[in-house]
Amino acid sequence: MRKTSKIVCAALIAASQMATITPASAHGGVIDGILAPMARSLAGFATVLSDLMPVTDTIAPSAGMASLPTPAPIRLQPAISTPFSHGIFDSVAIPAGHVAMTMRWVELNTSDHSAFFTDGCETQFTSACTSTFGQTTIAAYETALTESPFEALTLVNREVNSAIAYQSDAGNWGVGDYWATPAEIARNGRGDCEDYATAKMWLLLALGFSPDQLQLVILQDTRRGLYHAVLAVHLDGQRYILDNLSNTVRRDSQIGNYMPLISFVADRTFIHGFDARRTATAALPTDLTTVQPG
Repeated sequence: MRKTSKIVCAALIAASQMATITPASAHGGVIDGILAPMARSLAGFATVLSDLMPVTDTIAPSAGMASLPTPAPIRLQPAISTPFSHGIFDSVAIPAGHVAMTMRWVELNTSDHSAFFTDGCETQFTSACTSTFGQTTIAAYETALTESPFEALTLVNREVNSAIAYQSDAGNWGVGDYWATPAEIARNGRGDCEDYATAKMWLLLALGFSPDQLQLVILQDTRRGLYHAVLAVHLDGQRYILDNLSNTVRRDSQIGNYMPLISFVADRTFIHGFDARRTATAALPTDLTTVQPG
């Protein structure tokens, strides 16, 4: 469209200027005999092109120039947002159907637990709101509303870490793996790594983070030789890790001993793969049903 507009304008200008040349010019009839047909041809060409162009307005003619149509403005299309990359910890995220732990994730998300941390807590969750966990996290919610997004991450990570006493699912619930709701965590004040991670997730959802920004990651800690769970938060092009083992919020690129196995984002499940360089340094499980984060 821009190139065509320039051709039309150039043709019209040339035609109008050449039309002003008269047989009485200093060069006499020879020049006129050459230029006059050219001027007529250019004028005709410009007329055809201008008929093809959308006319939105005209500009005031100057001396020796005919009125030129103003090309329609070129409207920029809105940028298409780039989906978050869920290849956490330098992995390849592969969309998967139901795998180990998917049902626990689905059951946990059957209800919206984000209201636990807001003013409406007592109307839905009664006495759980007045527990140490409830009071600490509700206060964190109110403070985080006044913070920047990254400051909110740091606050949520630290306060949830302080509000839950670590205990394995076997000791807490009598089963190998149980994913508790915030109200269940509040009632006994204890939980294991995925309970810290999911509590942070619900609190961040209450603060206005979107489900697509929050990735629950089940991983292998190759340094300790244990399965573990953390919450990854996608913010400003970075992936920040909220971990019950540290009050410091770090980027995933700063943690070399975490190798993700399964992760959950909203209604999606991913399994994670690696290049040969990384798999050679760790003995990854061949059966994901045996993975129980603790």
